[in-house]
Amino acid sequence: MKTATNCALILAGGIGTRLWPRSRRFRPKQFLRIRSDKTLLQQTVSRIRHMFSPERIWIVTKPFQKKDVMDQVPELPEGNILIEPVPKGTAAAIAWAASLIDRIHPGCALAVLPSDHHIKEEARFRHLLQMGLELAASKPYLVTYGITPFRPETSYGYIEVGRLLDDEKFCPCYRAKSFHEKPDRRTAKHYLEKKGFLWNSGIFAFTSTTLLSSLAQYSEEIWRPLVPILRELGKGNTTLACRLYKHLPDISIDEVLFERAENVVVFPADFHWQDIGLWSSIYELLPKDRHLNAMEGKIIALDCNNCLLVADNKKFIASMGLNDMAVILARDVVLVCPRERLNAIQDIVKRLKTLGYEDFS
Repeated sequence: MKTATNCALILAGGIGTRLWPRSRRFRPKQFLRIRSDKTLLQQTVSRIRHMFSPERIWIVTKPFQKKDVMDQVPELPEGNILIEPVPKGTAAAIAWAASLIDRIHPGCALAVLPSDHHIKEEARFRHLLQMGLELAASKPYLVTYGITPFRPETSYGYIEVGRLLDDEKFCPCYRAKSFHEKPDRRTAKHYLEKKGFLWNSGIFAFTSTTLLSSLAQYSEEIWRPLVPILRELGKGNTTLACRLYKHLPDISIDEVLFERAENVVVFPADFHWQDIGLWSSIYELLPKDRHLNAMEGKIIALDCNNCLLVADNKKFIASMGLNDMAVILARDVVLVCPRERLNAIQDIVKRLKTLGYEDFS
């Protein structure tokens, strides 16, 4: 069901270093086809087309990614592709985009969606998203969605749920008690056993009015440099507003706002969800052989157990005697490491830059 007063903002400016070497600087994960004939970005747009017309779907991305976005979702008006003036974190990108959208659709409820998710039960996803939008439109809440964890994942943030919201129309949803940054494995196991902790999906719903007033109340470090940007946007001076964008902090919306705000409500999401930005999620997504090896491409695995083996295109992987290992062959790079070390893959990408191998990042 399309609602004329709602809009959607898709975040598609990431580099995807956690999925290196398949995801690269100039061909990041959102533009890749992973277990589908559609890219992750195309899947994200397709998933919400029942709710939003193309004119109500916006994508924020980086300048060098604009052509990829336009090629992959040509049904969207070019003006709905918002270019981040300077690469920053999600707080700056969301505040910037929400301010631009509010100039065209004042007071609209805005769904904010990452472009790298795999979601089954899409009808259920849309229902919960609609509930969040309706709640955000009716009361000054920052709405987010939490996923019930099924493994002690250390690459996700966690939300601890508080009391049940006293509103039967929107139940079950809860006040967010606290947010927790990516934990170590021991803490993640504790969250899994204790219950009451959900993975932070990074899916949000709020009105631009609630977003900006919440930033003013809880996030001085982003609100202070945002004020002159809003002033120039109000004058129609987009060029100067773009120049001022560089003064916004490079920080996530979770850290600068959701971890501090007292008006956060969380919907437990009971649809199947995977963040495809992680190799651990790729392992969960791929079919397994009887030895629990997850394989994609041309592979031979002799006496291997619990491995992730991925080969691109016409390349071939022959493996023998491996246990709990990952072997990723992507274009001109081979990654070999224990599966448990995949969550630290960003350390390799950082090292590439210091060693002068940035062409491989």
